[in-house]
Amino acid sequence: MKRKIKLYGKLRKFCGGQASFDVDINNTAEAISFLVANFKGIRQHMADQYYVIKTGQRVCNYDTLKMSVSNDIQ
Repeated sequence: MKRKIKLYGKLRKFCGGQASFDVDINNTAEAISFLVANFKGIRQHMADQYYVIKTGQRVCNYDTLKMSVSNDIQ
């Protein structure tokens, strides 16, 4: 299902200023995979930073990355 991935701050700047992407994904792990597949060097960039991933008001963690989401991913 189509979800919007919204980017902010340093990650948005790294992705050329692109604020959001409408993509066909089911969970936050797929959102990360989308970014890795489309932006060279982003894996290392993200490894050197601290990012919070949210869907709606819920903050995601390692255990919830593969849970289905119905909201935009920030």
